[in-house]
Amino acid sequence: MTKVIDTANNVGDYAEELYRSGVRCVMRYYNHRNVTLPEKRLTHSEAEKLTEAGLSIGVVFQQRGGAGGHIADFEPSDARRDAERALELADALGQPGGSAISFAVDHDFVRISELEAIQSYFDILQTTLDGRFRLGAYGSGHVLGRLQRDGLSDLSWLSQSTGWTGHASFLASQEWALSQGPVAQWPRLGFAYDGNRINSGFSDFGQFNLAAPTETQHLSSPTRALYRVIARSGLNLRRGPSSEFSVIRTLGRDTIVDGLSFENGWVQVDVDGDEYADGYVFGGYLQLVAGGLDAPATSCQSPFAYARHELAKNVSEVAGPGSHPRITLYHASTDKGAPDAVPWCSSFVNWCVEQSGLIGTDSKWAMSWHDTKWGEDVSQAPQEGDIAVYERRWRKKDGSVGIGGHVGFVASLDAQSISLLGGNQNDRVSISPYPRDAGDKGSQTYRLLSIRRPVGLPAEVSA
Repeated sequence: MTKVIDTANNVGDYAEELYRSGVRCVMRYYNHRNVTLPEKRLTHSEAEKLTEAGLSIGVVFQQRGGAGGHIADFEPSDARRDAERALELADALGQPGGSAISFAVDHDFVRISELEAIQSYFDILQTTLDGRFRLGAYGSGHVLGRLQRDGLSDLSWLSQSTGWTGHASFLASQEWALSQGPVAQWPRLGFAYDGNRINSGFSDFGQFNLAAPTETQHLSSPTRALYRVIARSGLNLRRGPSSEFSVIRTLGRDTIVDGLSFENGWVQVDVDGDEYADGYVFGGYLQLVAGGLDAPATSCQSPFAYARHELAKNVSEVAGPGSHPRITLYHASTDKGAPDAVPWCSSFVNWCVEQSGLIGTDSKWAMSWHDTKWGEDVSQAPQEGDIAVYERRWRKKDGSVGIGGHVGFVASLDAQSISLLGGNQNDRVSISPYPRDAGDKGSQTYRLLSIRRPVGLPAEVSA
């Protein structure tokens, strides 16, 4: 899930779920009136709910914004009216000065007369806003480039419409603050949204919240490269850097991905723009769009390092029929995908192991780590980062005994207990204590089967 989404729906009631799913900013609308979309305009109540959940907010003004080729939307009288309305709404909301208000140009305008009308419109917007807010623009690469050239916009938000004039060249220029992705439906909740990629070359894109208006939330770390998929029939995203690893999914032609590192001709990529690796693709079917990877990766991280990284993301199951996208990603590392209602402790460990370039057990069965004699048995001298495997038993309602397992990374240990960093612990990625050898935990009995250590990592990354 990308960190920044835009939507025409009021998502205040979903704010906490959005945050749990990795979203950190929601782009919403200002306008004159809601004609066909009653929830399109951001309200103070929604903004408060988003802020309370820890989310930032971005705003774009669009009544119609030229959609369908209506160049008359950019008359000088409309510019003054739109800017004054945006200021009125910003004041009512409590939007802090210095944040941004973007204005939409929602059509592929190319005629000189049309571009001149749009430039005049933004000139009047700039004068009317009078420095109270930064002026942003949403539109095609061609329009955004002209506005930037003439100093008529501070921030550029590139439309998802890849066929619009200047899209490829403006994307390659990296002069955009946000680049919009294709429309999608949120699982279970069903509202439509677009994901957005953040350009790390900008310290922010004008986002704000109502709780700490003087603070800017930085959402991105440096992006090393942007690539376009050029394989005619699509490109397989694999779990590791060779064709021996199984396919997670197929990326369509022209999909834009972030390149993170090289390894033997393969590129580790971030597909969703959330700065986390999603898998590997063969570099021969990628075309560099912007930036570049300076050199092949010379080091790797241990599985435990990836586990700690996921712990910081506060991943937890989604109530109801939906599924947290990170947990779905963990499940993709085992024999087949599944929702987060399916036990996922083994999928979590498999995913962390595979991010380090190793092969896991490919099984959702926790005791597979013991049964297959994976790695090296270090039960007599365990240490932080090793993988502990348990058998667990519980009494069923019919009186029979249920048998299952649990697996996680050793975070710490003493004579009585082992603290595991694992998935599906209280329905989330967490650290929780388990018996050192055998004992009860809640209504279940746990027995340590073995402690395993990865084989094949350089010594400096072995936990």
